[in-house]
Amino acid sequence: MIKTLQILKSEHLLNKVGETMLEKQNLFPRTIQGIEDWSKGEANPLQAIATSSLVGADDELTIQEWVAEEEQDTMRKLLQGIDIRVAKVQVRHPGGNASKGSKTYSMTLPSSWMQEIGITEEDREVEIKFDGNKIIIEKENEDMYILQLDSLAGRLEISGYVDTKQKYEDGFIMVGTIV
Repeated sequence: MIKTLQILKSEHLLNKVGETMLEKQNLFPRTIQGIEDWSKGEANPLQAIATSSLVGADDELTIQEWVAEEEQDTMRKLLQGIDIRVAKVQVRHPGGNASKGSKTYSMTLPSSWMQEIGITEEDREVEIKFDGNKIIIEKENEDMYILQLDSLAGRLEISGYVDTKQKYEDGFIMVGTIV
């Protein structure tokens, strides 16, 4: 099915939703599986998709018809220009004087995001807050980003965007959810 979408893209027929699915396949596993399952019942999947909303101009219709319900918000955010990445939280067991059974958690954040909020090797101090659901990291009341975590095991989906002149005058905001 990915091959079919690639063919449509190469012919400049695939709309933004389909192109986004191709570019960020790891964010849409249920959607891609659903399209693959659907295509098994089609005599000519390429022709069927070529006449579907995946080649139309209505992104919202395409999302409703093709994107798995639990992945629709992610698609909408990507179409709005929000940068979404999947990251894994690293769990370490410290040694030395650490308490028995203690753990530390960390993750790598994209350097482009850190540069955008002004983190440098010389200026890397931030204030972190936890409200029971979100971890908020702020850099001296300038720019901020939010990582939303819950107790579910799985992947951490981090999204972010820059919109300093219109919607958010505070600067850089990122939101993520464990999926």
